Amino acid sequence: MQHRERGIVRSSLDKYNILKFILIFCSRIVLIFVVGVFFSSCATPVKSEEHSTILQKPLHDAYKITLDVLVLHNLQIEKKGEFNIEGFLPASDPGYWKRGGHVSVWFEQLDEKNTKIYLDTAARGNLGLFSGDIASRLLDLIRVTSEKYHQNRITALDQHIKQNFKDFSVPKAYEIEERAKFWKNEKTFPNVTFDEVWNYVILILNQKGNIIHKSKDEGIIIAISDLPCAFFIKRAESVTVYLDWMDHLYNYTMPDKPEITHIVKIDNNKRKKISQDFFDQLSAIISTNNKQLFFFQERIHNPKEGDLYEELSS
Repeated sequence: MQHRERGIVRSSLDKYNILKFILIFCSRIVLIFVVGVFFSSCATPVKSEEHSTILQKPLHDAYKITLDVLVLHNLQIEKKGEFNIEGFLPASDPGYWKRGGHVSVWFEQLDEKNTKIYLDTAARGNLGLFSGDIASRLLDLIRVTSEKYHQNRITALDQHIKQNFKDFSVPKAYEIEERAKFWKNEKTFPNVTFDEVWNYVILILNQKGNIIHKSKDEGIIIAISDLPCAFFIKRAESVTVYLDWMDHLYNYTMPDKPEITHIVKIDNNKRKKISQDFFDQLSAIISTNNKQLFFFQERIHNPKEGDLYEELSS
């Protein structure tokens, strides 16, 4: 009887030890995973040979290709220099990456026809330790774009730039207003005059890009800023600013099949972010009546023919 009871006790202890071992093992696995995710998300981008590639393009073309790919894949540019780009991938954006993270790119001109690109990210994958490398995926996108598409791609914006926007079709005020209302890209400013709002919008756009058309009588401004955009400033007791995106200017054709137009759409999250930033700046400058508010920002370099994006230093 005693022998049987001892056996039952021993069996219970064995089960308890096994369960304890399993719990300790699982807790350690979870801890390792959490630590890995923490350090991968807090890492600093590093310039390394592991995450680099060489494009058979001059520096300006390689820079333009890289910037196009990054912006079209929702990177929010924070700083842009002659030989580097820095930005952030929002965690809420869909696609390859879910957590977001900081992105740094460095450019090295090897000769007149070749440029080396280094790219690294603070967040290295969708799920930390057990996922792919975001930096490698971005470099792959840049290589593919350079080799297959960007070489002879001609965007509508490129064509307008070459013609100095001679045949550019300016949208009507009601068209801008309708589309802006649809996308909810509008803001009303009470207790301020039309002239003040007009001047403040011009002030901000002059720092963020190039104004290609403006008509104060019509209240319309067309600018190539973070993205090509059209503004309609409506005169009323309270002045309303309507903003419409012109991403159709990124549609492109290929020389071998000019009759086929490839449609490009900018991610809605990026549109919303740029819209919010613009209206936040405009609200701040109106509320403080401080025209010098954004004068500390300087253009990194003068726009060159074919540039699709002109960003500001942070």
